[in-house]
Amino acid sequence: MIKEVSSLVSFTLLFSCLLTPLAAAETGTQPAQGMQAEAVQQQDQEQNSGESEQQEPEDAPEEEGEEAAEEKADKPEAEKAEDAEDIEAPSLFKDLEELPAEEKKRIEALVDHGIFDGISEEAFGPDEKLNRAQFAKIAALVFKLEVDSTLRQSSFLDVLAEDPVHSYALPYIEALKEAGLTTGTGADGKRYNPSGEVTRQELAAFLVRGLGLEKEAEAAAALEDDSISDWAAGYAALAVEKKLIPLLADGTFGGTEPATRKTLALAAYEIVQPAEGKDGEEAEEEGEQPDKVSIVEVKAIKSNVVSVKLDRTVDTTAELKITRKGLKEDDEDDDDSEETEEIKPLPAFVQWTDEKLTEATMELDEKLEKGAYIVELTGLPDDQMNVKVFEFEAEEERIEKIEITAPSDTLPQSKAIVPYKAVNQYKEETTLKASNVNILVGAKNSAPIMVPGSRYLIVDLTDELPGSQVFVSLLDHKNAQSAQKTFTVGDKPRVTKLEVGELKFNDGQSIFKTGFRAFLDFQAWDQYGNRVVDPGVLNSGTGIVVFMNPGDVINYDKSVNNFQDINNDGYPELQLVAFPKLKTDKEVTVHLFGPGGGQEVTKTLKVAAPKTPASVEFYAWDKTLADGDVDKHVELRVKDASGYTLTVNEIVYAELEGQLRISSTGPLVLESNAPVRTDSSGRTVGNLKIDIKADDGEEGLIRIKEIKGRGPGSVIVHLVELNKFETLKLDVREKRVPNAIVTGTDTNEDTDEKVPKPLHYSIFQNTEAGPTFKVVDQYGDDFGPENTNFKVDLKLERTSGEPGAVRDVKVNNKSVMNDVYSNRRFELKDFHSREIKYVGSLTKEGSYQLTASLVEVEEGGQNVIRTLSSISSTAEVVNPKTAYIDYVLDVEDSLFAAGRALYDRNMISSVTDATYIMNYYKAFGAELEVRSKNALGTEYKPKPPVLGITSNATKVIGHNNSNKIIGLESGKAKVTVFFEGFDGEIRSISKDVVVNADDLYVKESKMNDSDAVKKNGSTLDWNGRTIWDPELLGPKNNNFQIRDQYGHDIDVNLPIYNSMLDVRGFIGNVQYIEPYTDPTNPKRDKISLGADFKITYVRNGDDKTKNNIREFTLYIASAHGIKKKRFILYP
Repeated sequence: MIKEVSSLVSFTLLFSCLLTPLAAAETGTQPAQGMQAEAVQQQDQEQNSGESEQQEPEDAPEEEGEEAAEEKADKPEAEKAEDAEDIEAPSLFKDLEELPAEEKKRIEALVDHGIFDGISEEAFGPDEKLNRAQFAKIAALVFKLEVDSTLRQSSFLDVLAEDPVHSYALPYIEALKEAGLTTGTGADGKRYNPSGEVTRQELAAFLVRGLGLEKEAEAAAALEDDSISDWAAGYAALAVEKKLIPLLADGTFGGTEPATRKTLALAAYEIVQPAEGKDGEEAEEEGEQPDKVSIVEVKAIKSNVVSVKLDRTVDTTAELKITRKGLKEDDEDDDDSEETEEIKPLPAFVQWTDEKLTEATMELDEKLEKGAYIVELTGLPDDQMNVKVFEFEAEEERIEKIEITAPSDTLPQSKAIVPYKAVNQYKEETTLKASNVNILVGAKNSAPIMVPGSRYLIVDLTDELPGSQVFVSLLDHKNAQSAQKTFTVGDKPRVTKLEVGELKFNDGQSIFKTGFRAFLDFQAWDQYGNRVVDPGVLNSGTGIVVFMNPGDVINYDKSVNNFQDINNDGYPELQLVAFPKLKTDKEVTVHLFGPGGGQEVTKTLKVAAPKTPASVEFYAWDKTLADGDVDKHVELRVKDASGYTLTVNEIVYAELEGQLRISSTGPLVLESNAPVRTDSSGRTVGNLKIDIKADDGEEGLIRIKEIKGRGPGSVIVHLVELNKFETLKLDVREKRVPNAIVTGTDTNEDTDEKVPKPLHYSIFQNTEAGPTFKVVDQYGDDFGPENTNFKVDLKLERTSGEPGAVRDVKVNNKSVMNDVYSNRRFELKDFHSREIKYVGSLTKEGSYQLTASLVEVEEGGQNVIRTLSSISSTAEVVNPKTAYIDYVLDVEDSLFAAGRALYDRNMISSVTDATYIMNYYKAFGAELEVRSKNALGTEYKPKPPVLGITSNATKVIGHNNSNKIIGLESGKAKVTVFFEGFDGEIRSISKDVVVNADDLYVKESKMNDSDAVKKNGSTLDWNGRTIWDPELLGPKNNNFQIRDQYGHDIDVNLPIYNSMLDVRGFIGNVQYIEPYTDPTNPKRDKISLGADFKITYVRNGDDKTKNNIREFTLYIASAHGIKKKRFILYP
């Protein structure tokens, strides 16, 4: 029998925690999280008890055990019987009846003591299996490993935060790896296999390691057993020796066979026996907790922080959320509406403050306001929660104390800062609301400046005499708090101490560029210890002396006020203006000298010269240009000598500074949307051709303002410093004229591609549908200009049936035609791409033809000179109860065996669990619908609703009984759909569908590969964003989408499916801003893309609020090829 008591108790608790969630995972029910938490708490108490036991001699536990045995032997038989009754289970599980009596007795004893539960009221599940994800979680809790619950990226490729089954185990798996308890699976250790079964030899290794018996395992004589892997030989031998795991019936250990609940239970019995007794019972009683968790206390501990207490431990899957209880506004349009309660969610950062997960804090983004709030406990099964909603009243923040905290009793004879401290009821420092405060200043200039959001005010003592007395008084009349202080006015301030900070910009810049200005942050103190904040003093020449080295980089003009408060925070900054037209990047050292104390501080800055264009490429031109066209744009790519691609702003700047000169030949007229601007030297520059800051996204492109004439033309870019020319030759064609009417387009529901709309419609009575027409020119482009000599004539004709069967024709949702008014003329602007709808009669049947003709009319008249083009559409209005209707089941002919593929990858526990697969792997579901057509094959609108679905092989095809089916196992099945026909009858329709179990591969991938210019890129927090974040590719599938050979479109949920598609993402071509361009600079930011397609971005620069990566490129690679997109953070 094993003697390591404290370790044994730990493992007892491990098993009691483990079995309940394992059973739940196998049966599809939720785990009993409460037992896990209770076991962890009990472990803490028993380990504390174990500490005192360790102070005794090593043989003390054995002696105590012998004494206990002797004491038990001396007991009367009645007492022995009572002891025996104590370990009998209150009820028996049916599936334990076939076990040997001793095994059944041991399992029932553990159940009776609450160490194990059954998988149901009638079954224990002795043969149920367990997986590696569940092992990781329990092991981390038992061994008290440090678990980072905020982790969203694993070092193992198959452990994903988006995994709907095993995501909960990610932080625990990482904790095990960090502690050296797992190295993953496979030779490279890159995978963990969370769904993998735990084998008997793995269980043996886990038990032996957990008990600290590895040295004994190394010395143990290996069993002569081929079922045991070489690495596990010692562990298996010791597990058998210690009676933790018995041999199988065939005499082998069965090392690679899955471990079961019975195996664990019998091992647990061997472990728990030595720990049973008085101390263990007392520890169990002390650790008693309610069966269901409740919120027992909620209170505000800070102005934006709430503490929450629970009455028992919970699992880390538990979540807390806080909402504001408010009133919904009355609906002005409904006189009978009443005020109803509406819950408004609030963003909050939740942090558990104890390892047992019984207390937590919730930090809100905003301060609490007076009123009712609701805290809700979620993430646990309902049967494990009692009081899960707790309402509490928050009070408005109030000021309990105000104190003036000036560092000295003397203020300088200037504008001076007076700091204060306001403390709220939570003992936090806070700010005063100006509307609540009266400020009195006993000085000639009695009007103070209270800086919003700050904890100080500024008083002007310039007119006071040195040695005079002034007072400052603050009164918060709302909270009845006040503070006052009397100061002596000293001499004019002399700067005795200086500290220099970082550069600031107020014009959208993030890099100090030639010809631009920046502001240097600094702090200065006077002879009394006060911050110097008076710009007049600082600009006087006696405040701070400023000089530059070298002197040809920054144009420092001492005659202007260089000390300015640019952000209105009360503290001035030093304005610096770089000389224009620097040819290369240059460094300059700014020296600040305080005459009052003789201190000098310096700051070395880098001024970036504009990138010099060295090459120009025109994007491929595939558009038609015609005489009379306006506002066309030419896109170009400009690079410097190093191959760096200039940003949009740098291209605009290059033209402004004369590095690029752009001209044209032929009928092309070029002009920027801002043709006259001022360059960095203040000189006015005209005749510019590149657009700036265009709302239509044409920024940085050459603008063709208009085209006058036809024939050859060209756009020429002159790289001035290299005297190099690049030319784009263009051909201008005849002036555009209306040429034809064609059918419009619609969006395909499956592919999101544009497809022509139909011309022929069969509609039921009292429904509507119809085509869209558009006018194109002779080049096939949409005709845009309005031309008064061209019109569109519409003519409606009844071809059969009853008059009035089409009771109305709508254009752009306006009724314009019917049997009586059957002809109508439209201006092109009122007709082009407008939706046309036939409106069916309530009772009549008939067929109609609508003809649209593009005509040229006399100038100023209405007579038709010629008809250029005509197009016809037809509509048939029928009675749905009597019409011939051919019903067709629209569903894929072949499906992917998703169930088999997921099961083989240990991602699901059952091949045929269609409901689970369709909920969590929705892309594999195939939509079906019933379409209806007439005898000519024209489809009716709308589609009949599906009432139900059946399959003759439910192991092959599953369904949701509504509108989707899914392939489970390879084979063939007949799918039958029940629906209500338009005649009111319930009908059915069937189709044979084949399910294939081949491997998936990426057949098609697409990504919007145009450069993304991020105007907020310099400060945007990239860390933790997936590639589908709106700041990256975005959630729309036209920006990024993967399609496999079955037509499954997969976008934002790619991580869930990627084990089958093997798509990879990378970030490369990372470029940095100055001064971080040196590859050896340790302060360069780091960026990478994880297996879950989530960015990890670490800021290492001096300014932790900004990024120092200038641009990066995102690469997505698959069997279909590589897609890439460049992101420019500093445009």
